[in-house]
Amino acid sequence: MSHTLGRLMLKRILALAVSSAVLATVAGATLASAATPVRLLTGTTPETAPFPNDAFTVADAAQLTGKRIALPTAGCDALGRSLCDDLALLNQLDGFDLQPRVTLPFDGPVDLRSVTPTTVYVEAPGGARTGLVQLVFDPGSRTVSGNTDAFLQPRTTYALVITDGVKGADGTPVDLGAGATSRRVPFTTMTSTNTLDKAREQLDAGTAYTDAGITAAQRGIAFDAFPGMARSVFAGPTVVNVERQDQTSADPAAPKTTQNAIVAAKSAAFLGFGSIRSPQYVDGEGVIAQVPSTSAPRPRAAAQIGVTMMTGLPSAISCLQPVVFGPGFSRSKFDLFLSGDLLPGRGTAVFATDPLGHNYGPTSTFSVQTPTGTTTGGKAFGRGKDLDGDGSIGNTEGVGPTYTVSRTATGGFTPSEPSPRTAIGLRDGLIQTVIDNMTLIRALEKGVDVNGDGTVDTCVGPGHEVSYYGQSFGGIYGTMLLGTDPHVTVGVPNVPGGPIIDIARTSGFRANIAAVLQANKPNLLNGGPGRNGFTESLPLRLDPRIDKPFAGSKPIRDLFGRGNWVARPGSPETYASRLGKGGLFADKKVIFQIAYTDGTVPNPASGTLLRAGDLYDKAWVYRNDRTPTVQTNPHGFLLDPTLTGRNQGQQQIQDWITSKGATETDPDAAGSVWEKNPELYRVQLDCLHYPDPQAGPAQTRTANSPDCTDQSASVAAGPAPGVAAPPAAPAASG
Repeated sequence: MSHTLGRLMLKRILALAVSSAVLATVAGATLASAATPVRLLTGTTPETAPFPNDAFTVADAAQLTGKRIALPTAGCDALGRSLCDDLALLNQLDGFDLQPRVTLPFDGPVDLRSVTPTTVYVEAPGGARTGLVQLVFDPGSRTVSGNTDAFLQPRTTYALVITDGVKGADGTPVDLGAGATSRRVPFTTMTSTNTLDKAREQLDAGTAYTDAGITAAQRGIAFDAFPGMARSVFAGPTVVNVERQDQTSADPAAPKTTQNAIVAAKSAAFLGFGSIRSPQYVDGEGVIAQVPSTSAPRPRAAAQIGVTMMTGLPSAISCLQPVVFGPGFSRSKFDLFLSGDLLPGRGTAVFATDPLGHNYGPTSTFSVQTPTGTTTGGKAFGRGKDLDGDGSIGNTEGVGPTYTVSRTATGGFTPSEPSPRTAIGLRDGLIQTVIDNMTLIRALEKGVDVNGDGTVDTCVGPGHEVSYYGQSFGGIYGTMLLGTDPHVTVGVPNVPGGPIIDIARTSGFRANIAAVLQANKPNLLNGGPGRNGFTESLPLRLDPRIDKPFAGSKPIRDLFGRGNWVARPGSPETYASRLGKGGLFADKKVIFQIAYTDGTVPNPASGTLLRAGDLYDKAWVYRNDRTPTVQTNPHGFLLDPTLTGRNQGQQQIQDWITSKGATETDPDAAGSVWEKNPELYRVQLDCLHYPDPQAGPAQTRTANSPDCTDQSASVAAGPAPGVAAPPAAPAASG
């Protein structure tokens, strides 16, 4: 073979090789461009279709929305009894949650950064849109979840809109089916305030009293706490102390537990102890029967509930302005003597009653100590009961359904069996407590003879409406009260927030959530870095998105979503919009007192409440982190004399209530930048200002707590520990 021929053959071989390489490259590119995109699922279950979704409702003329939730229950028992219980509760409702947990199932991984307010949003009938916050992508179920940023209106049909701006992990637009660039999923929100609205109407019409067997003569306040004593009223300066004898055992014959109810109100002219009769809509577990929303529950019975009173001197002015105080969770009507030192000196008569399930058992008593001796045998009208079966009565036991316990090998107790109505939580206990306070308000409107001279000493009639202030739990049900009852027009909810699940999981009440998760069937404690044996991998509003959640966290997030939905009619943010601009009660004079770095009702929960009604211009923030008591949880600043802001907080309430909302003073003089600054509050109330309990560290506080920073557009870096396999649940403690 010649050299020339050889060179020609070599050139041809090289040309063929190059052509083959080019063709391979082109073919590869074609195959890559034709790769199957991630597909949005549109199945027949909530796990395989966008949610919320009116496909999971049925027509029901007995509901105000014309619909009823109809979530499929086939096979739920295979996943655990508790899911079946939750679905049974949800399937009685007439619509979806007002701040729903939106879930989008796909058949592959999604780039969570591509989920934005322009690619996934909820659209109102008028065209207004809201995006999603607190975003999580769960790789196991390939589901994106997040809460709506805005609080939705009740009984309204919205559209959940998903566009192909959502990208798969490879950057390819997701497939929405049939070549569509967007998909619209209609859903209808629930009736949310019906139970309280109807109860208020029944009180005003008188039918609530007659249905409960309460006569016209029994609708005032009776000073009957001390049997055999004409009136359980004492001159304030003669009271040395009040001692409580609490029934903490289920056995009424067991010894009582004693504690002091300290009287710090030196200016009070009179201290009174009595009761009212209130229609009770709850059953023995603290639950109100669910009825179709075109109907209304009716009272089941009457309860005699205790009332405390603290007043100024009737002869000093023409009449005493009536005020109601709402005690906090685990507290009692005796907190009136800690919360209102200043009010009696300004011509008021302040009254309080116990929340449902509070103040221990029904045989609890108290005694008033005077310089000449001790008066004993007073009835404390405790409202608690042993629901969990451990033989004792806690200071909140009876406010809502709870698990039962079993005895451990070490002799202690551990949560074992859940209530079928666990998801109701504190919903109906809060509703009943609002009803009790509306009953108290109507008793005060009849007038009260404070000093026993036979004349009415409290102001009655137009222009003398009852005012309200409440601390913590009292701020929570106080917001509900103010958003329901036109009979109270001036109010100060102190350190409120919602929803209850979010309060508990991010606060010192996290152990209560752990007990519920442990009693759940199946046990949902998943360990991890989170405190109290569980890690929910649920970011706060300003936290980075999570695409590598901790193992076993999805069932916890699912449970929280169901719980918030069921409980929304008894949650304060539901009523907040009625107090905001354009709301039903926008003209009411309301201040919300918030404690910065609050570790009991954390700032994000207060932020949720304020955001729901756009109430930032009605909020004041107490900056305990700028005081000498910076290391202390400021939640109790209204009651605790050791906290710097106590007197200022009470002073603001005094000025606001006695001026009927005309005088608004600064509760802590923290600096002009913090005085009524709505735009600042919108951001700075969206983080905890102490370590997130999901990360493990205990609550710690620093002077001038660092500001919040918005990281919600980013995705959390690195995998969450333990993603590969869930850890063993921690052993039950004794």
